[in-house]
Amino acid sequence: MLGGAILCVAGCRGVFGGGDPTLESLDEQRVRMPLSVAESAYAVHPSEASLLFASVPFERFADDLERPVEAFVLHAQLLWVPKPGTTPIDPTATNVTLRWIVFSGAEVGVYGGAGFCWPDGTIGEDALILDIEASTLSLIASTPSFVDQASPASVSGRFRAAYRPGAALEMRQRVSRLVTEAVGRPYWVDAGSPLPPLASR
Repeated sequence: MLGGAILCVAGCRGVFGGGDPTLESLDEQRVRMPLSVAESAYAVHPSEASLLFASVPFERFADDLERPVEAFVLHAQLLWVPKPGTTPIDPTATNVTLRWIVFSGAEVGVYGGAGFCWPDGTIGEDALILDIEASTLSLIASTPSFVDQASPASVSGRFRAAYRPGAALEMRQRVSRLVTEAVGRPYWVDAGSPLPPLASR
């Protein structure tokens, strides 16, 4: 389990200086798309902090409503916490896994990937900010007529989520169910996966 504040000290490069959340396609056209977040929440599990960001209010995914026609959900799993000033910043370093689920009309696309981020906040108490500075995403599952206009892509910027474990768990379950129903099998990382305890490195 992880507790306590994450502190930035001198020499940690302008850590928390990321810009607005953005997705950029890495193909020849290099299309950039702002990721406007309407609601967010996070929960803490033994092996991760699980953060969810949606482009529409969470209530739009309620069981008694039709799912949004145009929306995305970004699920970020913080696996370990870097130590400012001591953690080597390597292009291959990975401390966050990502799932980006796109709802487009009747179609659904699921993108998966990983990257590196600097977290800021008191985990398990306050709002948590992820400054994602390097990541990659690719389409891993979709409904038959989904049009992939992103792969490969990169997500970057500052993402802020309030500590709302109940809302985060409920939202995760709702979206997981919708994805499973749409593509025929689950494409969601289990919160109980056998990962080492969330710790600083």
